[in-house]
Amino acid sequence: MGIRVDLYKYDWDKLLNDLEAKGCNDRKMLVKILECFGEHIVNYGGVYIILKNELYEENNSYYNVCTVLDYYFKVEKTFDVFLYTREECVHNMSIYDAVEELGIEYDEVE
Repeated sequence: MGIRVDLYKYDWDKLLNDLEAKGCNDRKMLVKILECFGEHIVNYGGVYIILKNELYEENNSYYNVCTVLDYYFKVEKTFDVFLYTREECVHNMSIYDAVEELGIEYDEVE
């Protein structure tokens, strides 16, 4: 049995707009809650990154942010917004594919 740890990336503006459409209508508090659980990176095209760490179920930011949003804004299923708007943040790529894509020489060390 393994433990799964994922990192998710969201378009910041789309996430905010979708959550506001769901009923989270105090933008200042919405931003405050989101930034409490994840990281808003302005310099990187305005993305929001959050960790889903199943090792720490009780402290899993990915689920807890939705619980707090649902409770505070008295709405249901903000988790659905996270499911439908997320993008994979980490792309798994072999070193050989990366070297080819980057167009660099790689001498394999034995």
